Amino acid sequence: MTDQHSADPQGPIVAEGVDDEPVESNRRIFTGRTYLVVAAMSAIYAFFHMAALNGMSIGELTGIRIPLLPTFPMETWNFRIVHIAGALILGFTLYSARGFV
Repeated sequence: MTDQHSADPQGPIVAEGVDDEPVESNRRIFTGRTYLVVAAMSAIYAFFHMAALNGMSIGELTGIRIPLLPTFPMETWNFRIVHIAGALILGFTLYSARGFV
């Protein structure tokens, strides 16, 4: 049997690297501690949205009253301000204003 197709169960390789995700020229690639900080910021931002929209309250969950914490559910204008500010912070952290050379 000298057939090339029977030796490789997946068949011949037609193209390589087609499944690789292209990296934008202005995207920052984080590693190490910086990666963990950006991931934590993103997780906190997502958790804030879940807590604010579902009416979670630290005081009701723990019984501890901490001053200056927002009460949930938040007023819509407060929520929008925090939402836009968080999105801008994450957006400018993840992407540069101009491409890298």
